[in-house]
Amino acid sequence: MSIKADKYLSFSLLDEIYALKISLVIEILAWRPAIMVPRCQDWVHGIINIRGKIIPVIDLNMRLGLDSSEHCKTTCIIVVEVESSDESKVLMGFVVDAVLDVLFVEDKHREESPLFGDEFNSEFVESVIRMNEITKTLLNLPKIFEDKDILFKEAS
Repeated sequence: MSIKADKYLSFSLLDEIYALKISLVIEILAWRPAIMVPRCQDWVHGIINIRGKIIPVIDLNMRLGLDSSEHCKTTCIIVVEVESSDESKVLMGFVVDAVLDVLFVEDKHREESPLFGDEFNSEFVESVIRMNEITKTLLNLPKIFEDKDILFKEAS
């Protein structure tokens, strides 16, 4: 009998470990500067060109309300495909400090996100993964990248 395990990509932001469903990941790019877009939110890093497609790049630290990180040799951009409000697929990138590992997670290792009271907005957290004495936060990418929050759309 085989045990069902879902696959997640883990990465770090400011010494904390986060994860996302690997099925959302299109590719992982080495760090590259983005073209700034005037009058965007502070957490929008800019846009990059990937093989003729222009995609927005988000500073995930700032989007999550964290301090920004210094870019270094492990900094990279994770490109994901998320569903927009009109149910079309949109490519987005976000900057992380380092990509760590692919995790195979059984349901028994996933826990609902803890409640912190009325002041805490947990919409960006899908659940918590506990494996090998390490806790990782599983992010809810569709909520993080809701297109109503982004002031520009994918250009073709």
